[in-house]
Amino acid sequence: MIGPGLPHIPLSVSTLVPYLAIGPITLAIFAPLYYEMARGTISSDIPAHAEIVKRVTEGGRWPPHPGLHGLALVLLGFPNSLNWKSTILVLSGITLGSLLVKHLLAATYLASWASFPSANNRESISASCTDASPAGWTLVGLTMCLCLAGPIWSPEIGWQNFYLGKFSPNAWHNPTLLLSWPFIILHFAGLLQCLNQPNFKRLCQVLFYLALATIIKPNYAIAFCGALPITLLLTSFRSPAWTRAVILQLAVAVLVLLPQFAAFQAEENAVVVLAPFTIVSQRSGFIPLTFLTSVAFPLIVAITLRRGLLGNQAFQLAALLFLVAAAQCYLLVESGPGRSALHGNWYWGAHATLFLLFLVSLAALWRATFGEARRDFGIYACWGVFGLHVVTGVLWLTKHFIACSYY
Repeated sequence: MIGPGLPHIPLSVSTLVPYLAIGPITLAIFAPLYYEMARGTISSDIPAHAEIVKRVTEGGRWPPHPGLHGLALVLLGFPNSLNWKSTILVLSGITLGSLLVKHLLAATYLASWASFPSANNRESISASCTDASPAGWTLVGLTMCLCLAGPIWSPEIGWQNFYLGKFSPNAWHNPTLLLSWPFIILHFAGLLQCLNQPNFKRLCQVLFYLALATIIKPNYAIAFCGALPITLLLTSFRSPAWTRAVILQLAVAVLVLLPQFAAFQAEENAVVVLAPFTIVSQRSGFIPLTFLTSVAFPLIVAITLRRGLLGNQAFQLAALLFLVAAAQCYLLVESGPGRSALHGNWYWGAHATLFLLFLVSLAALWRATFGEARRDFGIYACWGVFGLHVVTGVLWLTKHFIACSYY
């Protein structure tokens, strides 16, 4: 094991070549995007984070996202005087590198989880690839489709906006989310293994990944703190070892979140208020449709495969994480006098956790289609809806690149 929940990759040409191919494919698609972001011809959140790094070096203030900003300062060599161009290039490189790691992890877990002999088999969490798992170029194609998927276009938002106001399993313009994603995936996979094969070393690794993900971006941990206690109400999660893991992870999350909360409080006019549907209603003319087009794929998979999938621990955990994050997004707003409420910073937790839900759902769909040889209308509908997510995601990425904006 390389890390908790990370399966061993057999050292053969037929296995390694597809994994190695994911790197060049990712670079071919996204390197031009991040190059234009670095040049400033395409909008992104990278300049905003460069400005934060600049303020940190000039004023010595604690950064709101110390993971990204601290890594950038290390790579820049802790300069006394910040070079703007170098900072932009470093942040762009971190973002592209994080995206590549995310894609490699997605391929690894997709190959492993799609090989489960049963959706409810507790031992299958650590299973290696079998003949039923996607391999070769099929694995490459599935992984890239998964990592290009976006919310399905719908008329209540319009053609000018594929993304804002919706939840997306992928976002390509925010460096903190992208840097945190690999640790979120590792943490989620490690949790599944801790649930079924608990030991102290594995728990320490999971706590480490949680701390790193939280330091980089707090939204996942905030959603996690809300979702984890709910798992204790589910029979498949009840065990003394899991209860101890819940308590320890909540303690670590709170300890890591406290400095970030203090940094947030130090900002001018910063406050979190309860304002149900404030952000989404400014983007969407019909919120239920906006939600459904964001989650259509995992929803239809859950309906089609409900007998096995709804009792699956991985699906239950991913769904709980996303639903709590979505509730926080819909109910809470960062606001205050003279402060814009349109940023929608509570969306990041839902974006991050929706990718986990898509990953688990795609693995389950592959098992049903090729492991169980199901060929019925529901299975075809699931693949069709997944295709709609992928097509819209590609259109969104193209619009981002051509129109110079992700808005």
